[in-house]
Amino acid sequence: MSAIRRATPRCSTGKPAHAYPIAWSGLRLLSETRNGRRSLYLYDEGSYDPLARIDGQGEHARLRYYHNDPNGLPQQLTEDDGRCIWQARYQVWGNTLAETQESFFVEEQNLRFQGQYLDRETGLHYNTFRFYDPDIGRFISPDPIGLAGGLNAYQYAENPIKWVDPFGLMKCSTPPAGRRVSRTVYRFEEPGRISTTWTAHKWSVASTQRYTKPGLGGVYGANSKKTAMAEVTHWKVDLSTRVLVSKKVSLNNVLDLTNPKVRSQLGVSLRDITGSKYNVTHKIGDWAKSNGYDGILAPSARNPTGANLISFGGF
Repeated sequence: MSAIRRATPRCSTGKPAHAYPIAWSGLRLLSETRNGRRSLYLYDEGSYDPLARIDGQGEHARLRYYHNDPNGLPQQLTEDDGRCIWQARYQVWGNTLAETQESFFVEEQNLRFQGQYLDRETGLHYNTFRFYDPDIGRFISPDPIGLAGGLNAYQYAENPIKWVDPFGLMKCSTPPAGRRVSRTVYRFEEPGRISTTWTAHKWSVASTQRYTKPGLGGVYGANSKKTAMAEVTHWKVDLSTRVLVSKKVSLNNVLDLTNPKVRSQLGVSLRDITGSKYNVTHKIGDWAKSNGYDGILAPSARNPTGANLISFGGF
């Protein structure tokens, strides 16, 4: 496992992949360096679907384009002149049937289903938080978020053609459509911080809250005075030290967790996201940010009829 509890992929030599320099962008593989040659990966915006890779640096850099199945499984790599330098065929659950490449393509193409990286020693696919076995279409360890990921703790997805699971935590076909939210939001703030209360400043980036954690900042606004009051009284805040502030805000692409259909699509329940533990909600926050949402509309854990609007970039 890595420092953020990712499983550790291995390379074809049998050494752990971290023996080679690896860089991450959030939970996506950004680059890897092996045999002194660096490969940089480019993805579709807000997705784990690879678009291209840049192998080498400087005047020796080569741009290669991915050609993928609808589910993001790479079928071919081509150069800018259209020449195919790598291609593969797979069984339905992602097991490689055949793989060919040009002799001058000395790198390995190990990306598989979205968010997966082939371990050539074992044949397993590294899937961020656990390993996936394409021979049987199942993970080899139970879901680390328990039943929040579904009743079958080893299942990858019902249909690998339509569904993807880039984290190995929750499955969805395509990310739920974001909605536009325009409303007045409320919060209780210290008088000396009113001028920055709606800004994703360094304190919010460094703090741990329900959907955000250190490194992923967010500003929370309640849908009503009642909800804002419920949030602060739960934490036994001295209201004599706070002032109620409000602001009319708009976000264009919000993950709406108040919608039961969206929760069902993500495989999470109302109880999962309003309980006292944040393991599921932190995964949702990371996932929402990486998929291009600018915020989350979530049921309040303190007011059963309330909701909170969370903006990753502030209001």
